[in-house]
Amino acid sequence: MRNERFLRDLDWNLIFIFQVIVEAGGITAAAERLLRTQPSVSNALGRLEAAVGHRLIHRARGTFRLTEYGQLFHEETLRVVHGVERIADLASDAAEPNRYLRLLVANHIDSATFDRALQTFNTRQPGVKIEIETAPSGVVVERVRAADAAIGLCILNRALPDLACRYLGSSRMAFYCGRRHPLFGHEALTLDDLDAHNYISFESDHLEAGLDAVARVGIGNRFRDNRIASSANDEEVLRLIEAGIGFGPLNVSMGALYAREGRLWQLPPYEDLPTVRTYLITNPARSMTREDVTFIDVVEAIRDAEGSR
Repeated sequence: MRNERFLRDLDWNLIFIFQVIVEAGGITAAAERLLRTQPSVSNALGRLEAAVGHRLIHRARGTFRLTEYGQLFHEETLRVVHGVERIADLASDAAEPNRYLRLLVANHIDSATFDRALQTFNTRQPGVKIEIETAPSGVVVERVRAADAAIGLCILNRALPDLACRYLGSSRMAFYCGRRHPLFGHEALTLDDLDAHNYISFESDHLEAGLDAVARVGIGNRFRDNRIASSANDEEVLRLIEAGIGFGPLNVSMGALYAREGRLWQLPPYEDLPTVRTYLITNPARSMTREDVTFIDVVEAIRDAEGSR
């Protein structure tokens, strides 16, 4: 049963001030951020503690620490703040005829689940404009982590503990060279045959980034000193490969298409191709628009359907 008197009497602005104090790491910093005096912010905290009947922050010179109750209160009221932000988004949606779904996507994503989700979302929300920005996988992670982007799709070695990560499947990578390359047209090659040639990589093709599967076969073990060029854009990697200055990795779905046209030639390894894992990532601390929530629901419904087959 709701405590209607408590809800009626509570000054909700005090919750906002409390959240700013926690985010700023202290009363003085919060006062500067709120453009208020330190005594007024301290007084607001005291009024909130009196209203809830618990101390929220341990006060001591040079230290800032939430009490056990303060930590619980912070977590619960943060959800309230996000809910209020969501109300503002809804009001903006009603006033703004143009609605958007904005996605931050690693350029080398190859995911049938993502493709189906875009189609399904557009069918359900035909009036929503879809904007896709591309970036290297590492940048996608950092921008979602910083709450600068609501939804990201990227290549990861594994799910990240501080973000909500939804696995969308794996895709295979293979090495290719162009018609101008001396290995073009040669069959039954081995990795040893690649050692003397320049290597072209995705910008995130290093051991701590999402293309680690390629790195283990490529730059991570053998071709680090041979890297002559790199790009975060697979079309630019393709351009560099076709220019003949080196060989490099591409998604098989893309590379095989150009190989059939005679523009590329697949290089070893021919079996047990490295795979990369695609994830949709979100930050639980960031508020979502109605369009964000709908798209995530679509993705999860497709994943559930695929898992039941």
